[in-house]
Amino acid sequence: MIARPGDQAALHRANLARVLEAIAAGEAHQAAISRHTGLSRATVSTLVAELEAAGQVETTRSGRRTLVRLARRPGFVLGVDHGHRHVSVAIADLDREILAHSQTALADHSAADVVLPQVRVLLDDLLALTGVGRNEILAAAIGLPTPIERGRGTVASPSILPGWAGRDIAGFAAQTLDLPVRWVVDNDANFGARAEYRAHSAAGAVVDSLIYIKFGAGLGAGMVLDGRLMSGINGTAGEIGHSVFDDEGPLCRCGNRGCLETLVAAPAVARQVVETHGEISIAEVVALADGGDPGCRRTLADAGRQMGRAVAVLANLVNPDLVVVGGEMEQAADYVLPAIRETLGRECVPVAAASVRVERARHGRLTQLVGAVTAAVDEVSPVSTFRA
Repeated sequence: MIARPGDQAALHRANLARVLEAIAAGEAHQAAISRHTGLSRATVSTLVAELEAAGQVETTRSGRRTLVRLARRPGFVLGVDHGHRHVSVAIADLDREILAHSQTALADHSAADVVLPQVRVLLDDLLALTGVGRNEILAAAIGLPTPIERGRGTVASPSILPGWAGRDIAGFAAQTLDLPVRWVVDNDANFGARAEYRAHSAAGAVVDSLIYIKFGAGLGAGMVLDGRLMSGINGTAGEIGHSVFDDEGPLCRCGNRGCLETLVAAPAVARQVVETHGEISIAEVVALADGGDPGCRRTLADAGRQMGRAVAVLANLVNPDLVVVGGEMEQAADYVLPAIRETLGRECVPVAAASVRVERARHGRLTQLVGAVTAAVDEVSPVSTFRA
């Protein structure tokens, strides 16, 4: 069968995209790009030459090899991670390298009118520190601890983050920060999944499906399935923190009782040892556990086992290669991760349990912020983190 001109053009565009994806994933020379894409070396050479002529890649010679990288482009991006009790801000270049970042504490349930002026202060400080001009910021992204309506960028569940409900978040952020650029608004766990998926891809790992667990003051899951970020029809995919685990449990911010967040989020874990240790932070709980305190060790392991039950449900449903745990509770990984693995082994379909890996986030507590930077770069990049 002879391919029609339209089919040939579509195939050519797809091959260009595959080569760009391979380069973005860290493949540095044409032989590696050929192996990554399955295209012949001659085809890769032709496509790389076309991309170089278009200014999208740069090539250099190293011995007999031609090394390829995405072209350095002028400009910077802003990433914002708004948690329940903090907001973090970063400025990065278009290679996703963070130049500087800063954070400030927040009261729980802080409204947009409170948070965004604080982001403005942090941004102004970072611009002065880095020497980046406001007009050099090309795109920005903000992650929020609540489901975000797909395609609209608005809060999908007002009871979880009421102070942001009904807002045109991108528009309000652009106005408050004096930053009229392209904005990405998404759930913070989705940004975490974005960061970890890219980190594993850049390291050469083959990961088709990944679940990122944001385990902190709030709980959530970002899911990448077959190379695509899944948000659901209303943005609530992965909202494990508001799955009910105890009908008679504590009242949750969402209006239900016994949501997973009320049982194992960082503040709930710290409250469980108040009777024996007084008012205490989760960092202090971890420090005491590290020192051998049996009550703190048991409390952290119990939280991991309970979280493991939720992860087991997700793993049975979507059968991921990898589960990554980040957020504030990542500091308790030595106690939480073994308990999650144990529960997966007990409650998962055996073949799914045998094939999934459970790891701590590569970016640690900065994971959602790195994901926001990645999302902002994707807005102005010739190649996206995810498959089209």
